[in-house]
Parts: sequence; structure tokens; C-alpha cells
Amino acid sequence: MMPERQKSSLDEKRSSGDKKKSGADKKRSRVDEKRSSGDEKRSRVDEKRSSGDEKRSSGDEKRSSGDEKKSGADKKRSRVDEKRSGGDEKRSRVDEKRSSGDEKRSSGDKKRSSGDEKRSRVDEKRSSGDEKRSRVDEKRSSGDEKRSSGDEKRSSGDEKRSSGDEKKSGADKKRSRVDEKRSGADEKSSGADEKRSGVDEKKSGGDEKRSSGDNKRSSGDNKRSSNRSSLNKEIKEQFKNAREYFHSKKEEEQRRREEERRRREEERRRREEERRRREEERRRREEEQQQFPEIEKKFSDLLCEYQIIEEDPEETLAGRMKTLQNELMVEYCEGKSCILAMLAVIHAIRGVKVDIVTSSPVLACRDLEEWSKLYNMFDITSSAVPPMLNDVSSEEQDKLTQEAYKQDVVYSTVGTFAADTLKQEFEKKTSRGDRKFELVLVDEVDYMTLDNGVQITFLSHESSGLQHLEQVLASIWAIISACRPIEVEETGETMWTTRVQNFHTAALIAMIGSDTNDTFSPLEILMPGIELGFYSEEDFESLKVSINEEGEKEHGAIENEALKTIMAKTGIEQQYDLLKVLEMGMEHKVAFNCYIYQSETRKAFQFEERKTKTDQNINMLLLENGKACEILSEKLLMKATISKVKSKIKYSKECNSEEDKESLVIPSFLEKYLDNQLPLFVENALKAIQMTKGREYMIERSLSAQGIDVDEDDEHMYHAIIPVDFQASGMLEKRKRWGDGLQQFLEMKHQLTLSPLSNATNYMSNSNFFKRYLRGKGIFGVSGTLGGDADKGFLARHYKTDSYVIPAHQRQKVTELPAVQVRGGTEQWIQTICATVTRVSKRGQVVLVVCEDVNTANALNNEIAAETKHLVTMYTMSESHNIENQEFNKGQIIITTNLGGRGTDIKVTEEVNRCGGLFVLLTYFPNNRSVEKQVFGRTGRKGTPGMVQVILNHDRLAMAYRGHSIEVMRELREEYEINRIKNMEKQKLVEIEMKEELFSTFCQFLTDFDRHYSTREKTDLFEVKVKDVPCYFTSFHSKMDYHPALNALKESWGIWLILHTDQINVHKDLTELKEDLIQHLQDKSNKLLQGHSENLYDHIQQALGRTALHLQNKNKCDYGAETYWKKVSESDNYYRAAALYNQAYITINMARGGYKSEACSLLKEAEKAIDVYISETTRTLSFCSLSVTPDFEPHHSGSCNFQTQMQARMNIFNSWKENIRKILDMLGSGSGDFRTEELTLYSLSTEEDFVSSSELGLFRNYGLAVVFEVKQKPKFSFDALICCFLGVIQVVAGVLICGLSAGSMSSFGLGLISEGVSDMISGVMGMINGTFDWASWAISKAMSIGISLACGGFRVLKQSFSSVKNAASNILNGTKSLKSVASSAFR
Repeated sequence: MMPERQKSSLDEKRSSGDKKKSGADKKRSRVDEKRSSGDEKRSRVDEKRSSGDEKRSSGDEKRSSGDEKKSGADKKRSRVDEKRSGGDEKRSRVDEKRSSGDEKRSSGDKKRSSGDEKRSRVDEKRSSGDEKRSRVDEKRSSGDEKRSSGDEKRSSGDEKRSSGDEKKSGADKKRSRVDEKRSGADEKSSGADEKRSGVDEKKSGGDEKRSSGDNKRSSGDNKRSSNRSSLNKEIKEQFKNAREYFHSKKEEEQRRREEERRRREEERRRREEERRRREEERRRREEEQQQFPEIEKKFSDLLCEYQIIEEDPEETLAGRMKTLQNELMVEYCEGKSCILAMLAVIHAIRGVKVDIVTSSPVLACRDLEEWSKLYNMFDITSSAVPPMLNDVSSEEQDKLTQEAYKQDVVYSTVGTFAADTLKQEFEKKTSRGDRKFELVLVDEVDYMTLDNGVQITFLSHESSGLQHLEQVLASIWAIISACRPIEVEETGETMWTTRVQNFHTAALIAMIGSDTNDTFSPLEILMPGIELGFYSEEDFESLKVSINEEGEKEHGAIENEALKTIMAKTGIEQQYDLLKVLEMGMEHKVAFNCYIYQSETRKAFQFEERKTKTDQNINMLLLENGKACEILSEKLLMKATISKVKSKIKYSKECNSEEDKESLVIPSFLEKYLDNQLPLFVENALKAIQMTKGREYMIERSLSAQGIDVDEDDEHMYHAIIPVDFQASGMLEKRKRWGDGLQQFLEMKHQLTLSPLSNATNYMSNSNFFKRYLRGKGIFGVSGTLGGDADKGFLARHYKTDSYVIPAHQRQKVTELPAVQVRGGTEQWIQTICATVTRVSKRGQVVLVVCEDVNTANALNNEIAAETKHLVTMYTMSESHNIENQEFNKGQIIITTNLGGRGTDIKVTEEVNRCGGLFVLLTYFPNNRSVEKQVFGRTGRKGTPGMVQVILNHDRLAMAYRGHSIEVMRELREEYEINRIKNMEKQKLVEIEMKEELFSTFCQFLTDFDRHYSTREKTDLFEVKVKDVPCYFTSFHSKMDYHPALNALKESWGIWLILHTDQINVHKDLTELKEDLIQHLQDKSNKLLQGHSENLYDHIQQALGRTALHLQNKNKCDYGAETYWKKVSESDNYYRAAALYNQAYITINMARGGYKSEACSLLKEAEKAIDVYISETTRTLSFCSLSVTPDFEPHHSGSCNFQTQMQARMNIFNSWKENIRKILDMLGSGSGDFRTEELTLYSLSTEEDFVSSSELGLFRNYGLAVVFEVKQKPKFSFDALICCFLGVIQVVAGVLICGLSAGSMSSFGLGLISEGVSDMISGVMGMINGTFDWASWAISKAMSIGISLACGGFRVLKQSFSSVKNAASNILNGTKSLKSVASSAFR
């Protein structure tokens, strides 16, 4: 046992050791605290480092954005290079003009050649500069690439550094947490030592626990280290993917830069080739100038002979006609018309038929009148087509046209020539006769081939059955007519406003549509306005009471005082607040974007902020006084309109005449056609709203009224929509009509007579027409506005032409004043024009003001006439005005459109020329160069002085032109023209060629189809006499007759072309389209040859032809007409009124057994079926009546033609039904047999005006071949037979008296003969009619005897009777010879 002292010393040592250990533990804890504070400081440093790294990364992002800006600058630099190339092209055009100037003066050739060499050196320097620039760009791009790679490396290093710092900070934090735990464990162990009662076992147990805790801690550290390693692997993988992405972007950028470099190199080579081409062209012109001196001299002598130019040895002529296709560039008033006339003479005296094409009929007639004396000198006949005669019928016009084409030289427009060609080749009418396409001379050849190169001439074909689509067009117009275009200020987009209504009604319709909804009332939208303080609760209650009193439950417009009171208090801001409440009520599933209208700019502005996209976004235009409307894009408006109209349409096979009176019923065969055309109809309805009277069209007397004398009160009956070529010639195009419903929508807009819809079944483009002459003697043309190489190249490629320039004989003395763009609106622009016109007219010049359209001309006329005392002359219609025969004096003013800007020769006095000549003021910027040059060419003619100026309305200019100088505007327009020509070649001409190729395929198929019919089977049944009818037509045949079958094929081709328009527009393979067309036509022809067709109007045409034969022989043969009318009824049971009526007519005529009951049954069904047509007319009238708005001016202040037309149609239908009722009454009341008597269609109409009479043609399309009435067949009259026998006796007695009296009793004998003939006629008529009245016969006979007694006297009568008595007794007795009898009678 250990001594007690040792044990105590040992305890003291242990306690001192424990104290030291506790002190050490405290020191360790303080060290750990310092370490933790250091770790915290380190973590803050790491945080600062990470924030620095973030700043560095943001700097890298800014650097990358700078690089992007640099790349944008490179793009801008490339665009600058493109502009520089454009400048080079303009420079090249300048070089060409200089080279053409070199041809005029041979002495300046060397100087200009040296200038060209200098320019070539400059071009070489420029090209070398471009090469240097490209190398600089390459170096810059390589530097950018290096910089970007360095930035990528820097960013990757920063990312690695930041990841390492993050790892370090994480490890330090973990280490601090471990140290904290260890310090806590040490504190616990020291406490255990202090409290220890001396038991060493517990100490050892605590050590074991501590060691186990250390083991666990070490295992946790191992797990954390493994997690860190896996995390590092993921981070490395992400960095690897990022590097790959950056490398791909870098490679893509390098490829883009390489492509840009190659593009610049190609552009440089192209400029070099262009420079070489110009040099070659210059050398070629020099060679040509030295090659043709003799031809130039001869042609100059010829021109001088006709006083086109004066002889000038220094002037040369560059026009060399060495081939058969040539275009001459001749300046204004340098003799273009004379050149054409001389060429026509040269060729006509050789026996060539010459066609001369002008830009308008007015110029054709003017040139013919001007040069007819020259033609007469050489015995050359000449004419113009069509003859300009106003009071000539269409038949007489055709005869005059045929006669005109027989002349040697014919003047006309390309449209007229092409239309007459189609009439002869497609419709088999004799218009051109045997005139071939030998030689054509074209005035303003660029206008014909470039400006109007894609113009198409076609003959309208009024397709059967399309009249049923009038109700569809009227339904579309009822919806669209309330919409108006409006521009949104923020986007510049053109949107469409719907009908303006009360605010709450418009909002509700915008949300749920126009259908009624009993669960939601529009008043609920107004209800929150009470709490918002917009109006009082009493106002709202009075509104509800008024609605209940009026019984208004629908959400239509309620116009009463209570509503007006509330609407007046609901301004724009109040409407906006109510819509916000409505959005909250709809749980923000609906968002209203509100706009307000600014009257100064006529644009819509966003009101408050734009809402985010939700389930339903609605644009509303808020107006004053509680009015509002929805704003839709054109696409959405069209979609909604199409959906609404389609919901109303049903097809005839699904309906019967007693139902579906509210639906739009359409014949079933038009289903595919209507589905395809409905979007186009809606689009054209919107276009009709945007078109303006006096700009795109005029309302004038129609071409069909030509040759009719009309009273002034009835002038409006002949009004029609006439298109205007306002952009080029300014002419009224009376022979043109818009298609696809546009013409009809414009007629509804102004309440005019609806013209029939038509389809294009034939085509001829301007290009195709002119190319016909390439197979003959060729094409010659002249122009004063032919452009640069693009125009000449187009003509060379498509018409195989060479182009030459004829220098002007006299230098033009025209001064162009600076152009002016007037800001401040239309009024300020008009005031500026008026001030300019007044100033110019005061100094003695004549002013020609050229306006874009008739409306502008009228507005300027009103303003100028009010401000000036000088005479103002209007020239906007060629039929009403003529200024070429006048000579204008000082100060006079002419206001015109392009009608006076093209081809018009305005004459002024010498005094005006001394004051400066004609002043031309152009008030708009034309779309192409030729129109502007034509306008400016009205002045400075024949060496006289002149001035021109352009005054433009800034607000009416296109955005690309605003604020630019006139030179820049012309350059931009020239670029547009070049692109237009390219697009015309790539798109329009390709489409036209495809259509013409398909049309040729169709014509070839028609030729093959003709072989299925013999010559007799092709007989026109409407023109043949019954005695000449071939036996083939006396009975029914399954094969459809030739003319109806031909018409059916034409209509089938027209519909096929419409259905495949989209495929043609995208240039689908022509071979596939041809195969499809041939297959379609083959299927159609097979059906027709078997007598089948889906179109009921094909069967109607067939039945009408046979009915025409039956009319000539109606009691003996029906020629199969009855069977054909039955096929009409079977083909479409809905539209069978005319078929049933015609069947009844034929049944009564043939008078077979039971015919009366059968006819009555047919007529009763026909009377019911007529209601179908009445319903169509009623719907059309009601829809158009709903669309009448104050914005659209009616064509007449009184009764409009549309109402007259619809009322006349209704009256005719009602008269038809009345006619049927009369026939039924006659058949039901009388006994015996009946017969029919034909009436004209005019018997159904009580009105005789032009509109009502024209409407009768529609009924023939419906199949109403004849109108008839029924009369009872008469019985045989024996009294009439006795009367006829008495008449015979009187005639015999009269002959005997005349013969036996040797002439002495001739007056009496002739009287007996006359009375006998009269009695015979009365008897025959009585036997025919079945009635005879002896009383009336006795009265007439007594009157006749009385007249004879009064004229001849009783003495002569007594002598006559005695002579007759003696002669008769002698004859009976036989005692005297014939000679003695005669002598006795004579005595």
C-alpha cells in the first residue's frame, strides 16, 4: 500500500497536471477562437474575392457586348460597302451617259476617252482600296478572334480560381466546425476531471468514447472528401461542355467572317466586270457610229422632209434599224408619232398590215386624225378600233369594228387588240377577220411592256349559277361595311375597328360574341360605376326600369334618356376603370388593351400600359359619350367574318324549299368554289372600303348604255362603277371590270345595280400579244422614257429587241425648280400649291397642275378658283373635256390628272413663251420614272421654254421618302423599279406564262372534244328553223348537245383554274398541273357525253335549246324538251321552279291523256318553289339595307338603282306566281281542251326603265324560257259555217254581175265580192274560235247596205235589178243568143 503522504503528493501533482491541462485547454480554445476569427476573416476575403470575380465576369460580359457592337459595326461597314457599290453602279450609269454624250461630238472623243482612262485608274485605285480595306477587315477580324480567345481563357481561369477559392473557404469552414466540436469535447472532459471523484475507470471510459467520436469524425471527413471529388468531376464536365460551346461559336463566327470576305471579293470582281463591260459598250458604240453614215443620212433626210428636224450637218442620228425588232429612245416632241406614221407608210405600201398600239383610245383617234392625210397621199387606208362613236348600238359597233380591221393601218390600244383576238380565237366571233399578226408599232413601248407588262386581257364569262352568291356577298358586306381601317401609332400597323356601339355592349360582344346570353347582362358591366362614383344609383335604377318597360332583354342598343344620361357620364377614363373591374371579375383571364383616337393624326394611341398575354386579349378603342368599339387585325377580322358567314351557309342538297328560310342556301355544285373564294371575297370587301371614288374608280354611264338616248332625270339609271388608271394614263377604263366580288362590293357601297359575277376562262397578256408579231415582220417601238440597262435588258430578253437613242435636235429650255415637301397637313399643302399657282399666273405663264386623282383635282379647283381671277380649266375626263384644240393665254390655269400628263400637246401663245412658257406643277411623287418624265414632257416642246416643279405633301409620302431630297427619292425609286422588274420576271411573268400554257392546253382539249360531234350535231338550236332541224334533235339523247356541253367545259375550266391558283402562284410543276387539268377535263367530258353533270345549269341550257325547237312546232313534237326539264328537276330539287313551269307548258301543248291534272300538279309545285328565289332576293336586300352608312355616298340623291333592281326582281317573281295562279284557275274552272298562248318576258314587269328591263335577263338564266297563258280550245260553230257559205254565194254573185254586165255594174259586183269575202273571213274566224253572233253580223251588214245606198242611189239599184232580171230570164228561156243578152244588159 502506498503511504498516505505519497498518495497526497501524487494527488497534488495530478491536480496540478489537471490545472495545467485545463490551462492548456483554455489556451487551445483561445487559439481555436483566434483561428475561427481568422477563418471568418479569410471567408470575408474570399467573399470579397468572389465579388471581384463577379465584377470581372460582368466586365467580361461587357467586353463580349462590346465585341458584338464591334461585329455590328462590321455589319454597318459592310452595308456602307454595299452602298459604296451602289454608288459605283450610279457612277457607272453616269459613265454611260458620258459615253452617249461622246457620240454627239467626235472632237471630244479623245478627251472623254482620256477621262475614261482616268476613271478606270480611279476605279483601279478604288478596287485596290477595297482590297486594302478587305485586308484591314481580315486583320481586324483575326484580332477580334484572338481577343475573344484571350477573353475565353481569362474567363476560364477566373472560373477555376473562383472554384478553388470556394473549395478552400468550404474546407476552412469545415475545419473550424471540427475544431469547435473538439473544443467542446475538451471542455466536457475538463469538467469531468474536476467533478471526478477519483474514479479512473470513468476517465478511461470517457477516453474510449472520445476515441470512438474521433473515429466517427474521421469517417465523416472521408465521406465529405469523396463527395467533394465527385462534385469536382461534375464541375469539370460542365466546364468542358462550356469550352466546346465557345469553340463552336468561335468556328461559326469565323465561317461568317469568311463568307463576308468572299462576298466582298465577289462584289469587287462584279464591279470590275461592270467596268470592263462599260468599256466594251463604249467601243462598240464608237464602231457603230462609224459604220452606218449612209443610213443616218437617208433617215435624216426623210425626217427633214416631214419637218421633224431641221437639217444640221453637225447633228447625227443614232437610231439604226438594222433588224426587225427595235426600240428608239426619242425625246418629247421630237416626232415619235411621225416616225411611227412614216414606218407604217413604208411597210403598208409593201402590202404589210400594220397595227399601231397607243396608250389610250383618245391618243389613237388623235394620231389617226393627224396622219390620215399622209396615208391618203399613198392610197393607204387607215382606221381606229373601236370606232369612237357614242350613239351606236353594240351590233352596229361590231360591224364597224370588222370593217376597221380590213384597213391597211389600224390604231388601237393593246387591251382592245387582245380582246378582239380572244373574241375571234376563243369565242369564234368574226372580229379581226383574216388579219394576221404581221407588224406592230408601239408608242410608249416601256409603258406597254414594262409598266403594264403583266397586264392581262380576258373576256368575262358570266358563269351560270353565280347569281346565287349575291346573298353571300351581301352578308359579307353587312358585316364588313361597319369596319374602318386605323393606324396604331406605336407599331405603325393598320388595324380595323368594328361597329361603334355603347361601351358596355361593345365590351360584352368582344368577350362572348354577338350571340345573346341570358346569364350575363351588359348592364352588369356598368354596375361598378355606382361604387366608383361615375353616376348615381338613381340613374342606374331608372335605366333598369326603362329597359324593363321597353321589354329589352337583348344586349342591343337601347336609346333612351336614361341610357344617354349614363353614357354621357362614362368618358374614356371611366370606361378604362370599368374594364379593369371587369378584368378582376373575370379573374384576369381576359385582358383589355385600350386605345384612344387622335383626330389630328387620325391614329390610335395606347391608353395606359399594355397588358400581359392572357387567355383572351381584347383591343378596345374608347370614345367619348360612352361609345367604344373593338380593334382587330385584318387577319382576325377576316377569320371572324368567314366563320360567321360559313355558319349561315347551307347547300341545296341538304335543304328543301319549306325550311331553312334563314340560311344562305347555295347550289351544291358551288361548294368547292365558295370554300376557296370566301377568303378572297372578304379580302376584297375590305379593299372596297379602302378604295375611294374619284381616285381608283368613278361613277359614270356604263358602256352597255352606249347609243341610248336618255333623259336627264333617268341618267342615274345607267350609272356604273368605272375603273380609273390613275397611276399612269388617268383614263376611264369602261371596258374593264374587277373580279372576285370587288366590283359588286363597290356597287353595294354606292347602292348601284349589282352586276353579275363572272369567271375568267380565257387569257392574253401584253407580253403574249406582242410576241405573236415575232413570227411576222416584227416589233418596232418608240419611247421618251426608256430607262437604263435593266429596262433594255428586259426588252432584249423577252422581245429580242435592240435599243437606240435618237439625240434631240433642239436643246430643251426647261428649268426645274427645287422640289418642296410641305409639312403641316393637307390644308397647308393645298395653300402652298395655290400660292405658287397664283404667283406663276401673275407673271404671265400658263400653269398645268397635275394631280394624282380626280378628288385632289376637284379640291384644288375649288381653292384656286376662289383665290384667282384667271380662267381655270379642268381636264379630268376625256369624254367631257378637250384641251388639245385650245390655245392658252397668259395667266390661264389647267388642272388635270395623268390624263393630261401623258401624250397631251398643250398649246400656248408666243406671249406666254416670252414670259417663261408653260409651268408644270406636279403635286405627287409618281411610282416610276416614266410617269414623271411624261408629265414634265408637256412643257419645253419644240424648243420653247418651260418650267417644272414638284410640291409634295409630306404626310402622303411613303416613309422611305420623307425628309429626303428629290434626288435621293429618285434614286430610291430607281432601285425599287429595278427590283420590281426582277420580281416581275421571276414571279408575275412566270405565273402568266403558266396560265397561258394551261389555257393553250384547254384550247387544244376543246379542239379534240369537237371530234365527238358531227357538223349537224353542232347546229345552234336558237337560230335554226324547224324545217331545217336535223333528225338527231327530234328525240331525247343521253349525250348532251354540243353548245351546252362546250359551255359546261368552259365553266369547268374556269373553276379548276380558280381552285389551283395557289399552286400556280408558288410555281408548282407545270407538267403535273397539265396532267391534272387534262384528267379533270377528260372526266368532265366523259360525263357530258353520257348526259351527266353536277351543275344543274348545264341541264337548263340543254333543255332551253330543245324548248326553242318545241316553240316552233309545239303541238306535234317536244324534241325531248320535257325529259330534259325532268333531268333539271332531278339534278337539284331545291331550284326547280322553272323546270316545273316549263314541263307544264309542254304537257299542255302535247295534250296527252290526263294532261290537265298533271299540268296543275306541276304548276302548284312551281308556285311553291318560286319562294326560294324570293327568299334569296329578300335576304340580299335586307343585308344591303343594314350596311347603308353615311360614310358611303349613294350614287343618286333619290331612289337608288340597287333598291330599284331588287324591287323589280321581287315584282317579277310575284308576277310569275300570279301568272301561275291564273293558269290554275283557268284549268280548274273550264271543261274541254285547252291551248297555250306565249307571252314575252316583259309581260312580267310593269316597269319599263333600264334597270327593270335589264333584270329580265336573269330569269332566262334561271331557265324561264317562255311565259304563257292558257285559253280553252273552241268548239265547231255551224252558224259560222253558214255565214262562210253565204259569203261564198255573195262572191260568186258579184263575179257574175261584173262579168255579165260588161263592167256597167262593176261597182255593185265588187261590193258584193267585198261583202262576201268579209263574211267568209268572219265565218272562218268563228269556226276557229267556236263562236258566232248573228246579231252582230246583221248590224254590220245593214250598215254596209246603208252606205252603198247613200253612195250609189236607189235609181241605179233599180236599173241594176231590172237588167239582171231580164238577163236571167233570157238565159233561162234560151230564146236569145249570148250576144243579144249582152247587148240587152248593156242597154
